[in-house]
Amino acid sequence: MSKRFRRLSHSIYECKYHLVFCPKYRRPILKDEIREYVRGEIANLLRQKEGIEIIEMNVQSDHISSDSVDTAEIRGISGDGLLEGKTGDSASSKV
Repeated sequence: MSKRFRRLSHSIYECKYHLVFCPKYRRPILKDEIREYVRGEIANLLRQKEGIEIIEMNVQSDHISSDSVDTAEIRGISGDGLLEGKTGDSASSKV
């Protein structure tokens, strides 16, 4: 069996997340130092969550797309709840 699949006593699974972060009304504000700051904050928040591995992160001027893998055995709530409030609050203070 491949390493990309996780195994429990009663199941085999692969859990991936495609997260997309958009500014309000999808305005193209993610430029220069704001782009790098928000990218760093999202990466740091995802790294803080135990068992989340970032596969790819793509930053455009109007959105950020991130592919992640959940490597934890069993997780009730994914990492997106952690990101919702913290990223927007810290980014709005930079604008």
